[in-house]
Amino acid sequence: MVGAERFLAEIKTTANLQHPHILPLFDSGEADGFLFYVMPFIEGKTLKDRLDRDRQLPIDEALGIATAIANALETAHEAGVVHRDIKPANILLSRGEPLVADFGIALAVGSASDRRLTETGLSVGTPF
Repeated sequence: MVGAERFLAEIKTTANLQHPHILPLFDSGEADGFLFYVMPFIEGKTLKDRLDRDRQLPIDEALGIATAIANALETAHEAGVVHRDIKPANILLSRGEPLVADFGIALAVGSASDRRLTETGLSVGTPF
């Protein structure tokens, strides 16, 4: 799958994820030949921003963030979705609560056709 077909499949996969620590998807579609999706505006910064500023989080706060992220990812995995790009820049902090964002390169498994959104030899994620 490539292009618009892949985009629409990924949007559908993301829209089905429901968890308090996963950034929700409100709408998607096509306008004037452009595909789009709508997510809420989140006041706050990313976990990366916070770590760049503070260098280290208090243990209790770090454990709370890690637990919330793990719970969100568990929900995604139960739905057959692997995020594939978890990093501090993809964790939004809103009012002290973490939100996992950027499922745009997710791998969906167990779909009706059993097709994967990524293929062998196709690099996804953030290169280091």
